[in-house]
Amino acid sequence: MGRKLKNLDGVIPCDLFEKLLLESHQVATVVLMLDSPEDDVVIRAGCALFQFSEKCDENKVTLLELNAIDKLVRLLQNDERKIRRFAAMIIGSMSQHADVRKALRKREETIPLLIRLLFWEDDSVVQEYVTLCMSSLAVDYSCKHHLCYYGAMEPLIQCIQLTDPDIQKNSIQTIALMLQDYPSRKCLREANGFEPILNLLKSEYPVIQYYAWISLQLAAEDGENRCILRDLKIARILMDYLIRPETSDLHVFAIMVLVNCFESQGIMKDFRDYGGLQRLLQFITEVQINPEEEKKGKREKSPSKTGAGKKSRAAADEGERQKSKGAVDPGITVMPDIKEQVAKAIMLAARNPDNLKMLHEQDTESKLMHLLVGDRGPALQAAAILALGTMSDYSVIRENIVKHDGLDLLAKFVKTDNAELIEALSLAYANFTKDNHTICGEMLNRGIVDQLLSMITNPRETTVVCSVMALNNIANDESSRSELIGRGIISNLVELLHSKSCLVQTKTLMSLASFLVDSEAEKQMMESGCIELLLSMFDSGDESVIEAASWVVFVMAANETIAADICSKGGLAVLRRIQCSTSRRNPFSELALRKLFDFQLSAKYAFTGIIDSDNLIVDLFYDTGRLKEDGQLKTVEEYGSEPINDKRPILLVNPRPQIVVVETHSVHEVSVVHEVVEKVSKTALGVGSVSKLR
Repeated sequence: MGRKLKNLDGVIPCDLFEKLLLESHQVATVVLMLDSPEDDVVIRAGCALFQFSEKCDENKVTLLELNAIDKLVRLLQNDERKIRRFAAMIIGSMSQHADVRKALRKREETIPLLIRLLFWEDDSVVQEYVTLCMSSLAVDYSCKHHLCYYGAMEPLIQCIQLTDPDIQKNSIQTIALMLQDYPSRKCLREANGFEPILNLLKSEYPVIQYYAWISLQLAAEDGENRCILRDLKIARILMDYLIRPETSDLHVFAIMVLVNCFESQGIMKDFRDYGGLQRLLQFITEVQINPEEEKKGKREKSPSKTGAGKKSRAAADEGERQKSKGAVDPGITVMPDIKEQVAKAIMLAARNPDNLKMLHEQDTESKLMHLLVGDRGPALQAAAILALGTMSDYSVIRENIVKHDGLDLLAKFVKTDNAELIEALSLAYANFTKDNHTICGEMLNRGIVDQLLSMITNPRETTVVCSVMALNNIANDESSRSELIGRGIISNLVELLHSKSCLVQTKTLMSLASFLVDSEAEKQMMESGCIELLLSMFDSGDESVIEAASWVVFVMAANETIAADICSKGGLAVLRRIQCSTSRRNPFSELALRKLFDFQLSAKYAFTGIIDSDNLIVDLFYDTGRLKEDGQLKTVEEYGSEPINDKRPILLVNPRPQIVVVETHSVHEVSVVHEVVEKVSKTALGVGSVSKLR
């Protein structure tokens, strides 16, 4: 209730209302006070609503239901500085709730208004809560795009250069979230934001360093950004950071940045010249740190902040992160995670031939094989195997791995049921067997082939593809190929053609083509009755599948019996249809069609008008005249059963010494020709003849 205030100065003028002290316990009443024309009333209401919002999430929803958002957004544009401050504080506090963020996203003016406040407002409290609101909104992908589109990157870069740690933390967190969207990475480059972010690595607050590393990691996925980072001596910065023991809890994130930087040429060399490569490899060979012991050695940071004795929100957030239980702390990482990231960095660096030589000089493959000894966790060992598999593209490294019993180390994972390990093994085997018959023989003798045969039934696409490639490499050796065929690999590969993955189908078809040079493989292929399945591959919308299927048909058509079977099941028509398509035709389909034409000379002459000098005309060759590309060639029986017409006669040729010409002029003679055709089709004519049908 309200009560009158005593007038100490005498009579109150007639045009003024007597001062009234208002007490209210209803939040709806306080929200209505935001519409007051008196600044003092709005400020007091804003202070009360901020305290109300900070208490719990239910209060934030209550304010949303009372339509406080519309009033607060309007107050952000008020001329009074204190009103803008409390409006920003309330919106920043409320924005941490998902329903409030959804309501803010629906208002088109929200993000442009927040960006304008950052540009022109010099109040640190407003900047803190506006950036807090932005970091909350940036969780949504549509808001990431809008923040980038309306130019939020430039004021955020300015904010991270301020001295207030709360503003720095909110700003760099927003940038880290924005960089998940690719256009923002270009905006960061245009805003010259790399140097300010690198300066944040010197912050005394680990949470700020954490988001700075995350931002650099995402930005380094862009090639142009990596060039800028190289100019800023990122290799030296990473080296200096990795040799500091007090920052060990964030080393893993520095290595994650290094992983992306190794994608570009030159950074690896810079890193080696600064001594960073040796330090990086030390992470692999160092003794594993117990997580409990590592936590005891963590550095403690003071949450104090210069100013009016206010507690830093960044320090509070860091305290909450360290006190949380049951969750992995993103700022505190145990040694196995660091080793895993080092292995990934080596894998990416090994894609470049120049980097491979530098890695070999440091005997990196031996250090990686050290990680395969004992039980170090499937994730770490899978990363080490992937790195070894990638490095084995270099023949010298491959032979060195085998020389140091690398195959034995890999073979111990034969019975593992971990999907990541199996996938890593398949890649390693595919690279080990590349152009090396000695290693292929070793794998065959050690029983690794049985493991590869089991891998091709794995549900993971990458595992299946790499396993098929490894088996294909082994099949290049004739003796190994025969043994694989004896183990029934053809039926396994045929089964893979039912896969929905175009990549699996392509690699399987190419592998089948390698095996089908063997007569036993051809026999198994025919017994499996997969010609129809093979021809169905030409209905795929993937060009690589059609090319691979064409190559298989070309290889199989070398056998006259198989070529005849393919033609009888419509293979000739399928390949002609492919050749008529400008988008689906390819050199392999042309070769396959030519091969089938050699066994169907009547069709070849009808569609091409050419008989090559090495083609031998045998019985039942018939000349229908030139057909169109989309025309249909019928059989001799079908042509013989047609009624007489005045079209071009069809010549049936039997290349024997005696030639007999039969001309039909009556119905009786037509029946005679029909008998001749029937006799030809059954007995292939005992004497040479040319029959003119029609």
